[in-house]
Amino acid sequence: MTTKSPKKAKQAVSSKATKIVSAKAKTPAKKVKKPIAKAPVAPQKKVAAPQKKKINKKAPVAQVQVSAAHKTVSVASKPKSQNKAPACKKCFVATLLLCFFLGTLGAHRFYTGHTLTAVLMLLLTLSCYGVIISAVWTLVDFVTIACGQFKTAQGEQITYDK
Repeated sequence: MTTKSPKKAKQAVSSKATKIVSAKAKTPAKKVKKPIAKAPVAPQKKVAAPQKKKINKKAPVAQVQVSAAHKTVSVASKPKSQNKAPACKKCFVATLLLCFFLGTLGAHRFYTGHTLTAVLMLLLTLSCYGVIISAVWTLVDFVTIACGQFKTAQGEQITYDK
């Protein structure tokens, strides 16, 4: 077995390290590609998509009429109704009386345009247990009409107007 002095061992290690460093120094450096400068391009205008306008539900609605022949514009504003559904031309009192006297036969539903449910009420009235169901249904309709929440087939509310 050969033993080396610590001085010689350090020299051997340092000579190997210098050989590795010098070998790395001799390898050519990698070339970094620089981006080629492009000709300046004129900025393009960005076209924004049309935005939907929020409509204030409490603001009055305006109707605009434009006449091309006379080149005039007339604006008439109408305030919106505060009810969610438009008012109905059907008589509130007539609907309430039909429900009270002929409700189990579905007369009030025929009057307001709910034909399918009116026929169903009429058929239920003909059976023994159906009379009970139809009576409860009529009571619910009567209370709904009296509170002003009953709607026609077109979605219009039947309300009491003085």
